[in-house]
Amino acid sequence: MENIAHAGQTLEEHLWGVAELAKTHAEKICMGNYGELLGLLHDFGKYSSAFQKYIKDAIRKDDPRFNPDEDEDFEDPKGKKGKIDHSTAGAQFLVRNNSSSSAHKLLGQFLSLCLVSHHSGIINCLTTDNSGTWDYYSKRLSKDDNKTYFEECAGNADKQLLKRVNDILTGTSFTKPFENMCREILRSSPERIPFQQLPNSNSAC
Repeated sequence: MENIAHAGQTLEEHLWGVAELAKTHAEKICMGNYGELLGLLHDFGKYSSAFQKYIKDAIRKDDPRFNPDEDEDFEDPKGKKGKIDHSTAGAQFLVRNNSSSSAHKLLGQFLSLCLVSHHSGIINCLTTDNSGTWDYYSKRLSKDDNKTYFEECAGNADKQLLKRVNDILTGTSFTKPFENMCREILRSSPERIPFQQLPNSNSAC
């Protein structure tokens, strides 16, 4: 079964294409692998049958030759746009398949935040109201499978795509660019700790 991302574009074409562009741009700050990883996972949730049903019905509806009365499986997609979560599953995949070191966990949080926010803008990780303060980030990442379709998407995803994601996540130097950037931020901070307490870092990619 062919998975669709947009009219005239398969999901695999879209994910690999975005990954290539994101990698190219992220390489400018020595983080090409992170850009590629985000590109591969940003629409991971579109592998769900719910999204595929929605997008294919939307494409058919826009076809002037299509007669909905002749297709008993057709469901009007009106009102469904933006209602099928396709951004959380990729973040869940990244976090659940990431390593357990402190650097991996922190980097995974940054990257997964990008994934769940790629339509809405950066979400508020902590939300405060009259009843208290809520960890909205953790709540989003623990969202139930029947709303994120994580297991279904993981089963339907392109095997080469999953292999590339795994290769990036398990690379021995996966966290190095992130750690180097953190060191540079600390060095430039007005309240930085003494340089001699910071491990040396190589600013080259």
